[in-house]
Amino acid sequence: MRRLLPLLVLIALLSACASLPPAVTDRSHALWQQHQRQLLDFNDWHLRGRVTLFVDDEVYNLGLDWLHSPADRVLTLEAALGQAVIRIRRLDGLWQLTTAEGETRSAPDAEALLRETTGWDIPVGGLEYWIRGVQRPGSESLPTIDAQGRLQQLQQDGWKINYLEYGDDADRTPMPRKLYMKRGRVGIKIVIDQWQKIDRPRPDDLFPRFD
Repeated sequence: MRRLLPLLVLIALLSACASLPPAVTDRSHALWQQHQRQLLDFNDWHLRGRVTLFVDDEVYNLGLDWLHSPADRVLTLEAALGQAVIRIRRLDGLWQLTTAEGETRSAPDAEALLRETTGWDIPVGGLEYWIRGVQRPGSESLPTIDAQGRLQQLQQDGWKINYLEYGDDADRTPMPRKLYMKRGRVGIKIVIDQWQKIDRPRPDDLFPRFD
């Protein structure tokens, strides 16, 4: 048994080393700087996904449809069968919220508008950056990255966001697939089923051609 003890210790040490995540290196930080620039420039997108909202002991399961571009921003939370529960849209500097009953309200702040209407604390202004895997500009943040230069965890505006899974598309900047965020009594889990880039029309496409 005494002869086997060193071998068992060695096996245990090797197993522990094998389970450790890859180390963050200078290359990881360079990749993170590159990803930040690419993600902040990625302003024209459409996603489909699912949201689980935890508020105290209540749990709400919702569908998510989010269209984002400089010209138009529409976030829709859906119940079963894709029926809209809440839709908020940016119009002329204001956010307009429409309920399933057709009631409409407007305010400068989307988060306050959602909170007043539903009681849900969903940080729309920060989430439009966090859901892309990048911190919101203009606010202090504490990012933690992985060896591939992707956000692993982010603390900002009182929220703690954990990135659980990324897409595996090797031809583009890695985009989050699963994340969980929490602040106080509210937790939000988001699963993104589809990311889609929206192509802006070229200037020549805006006007007809006469030959």
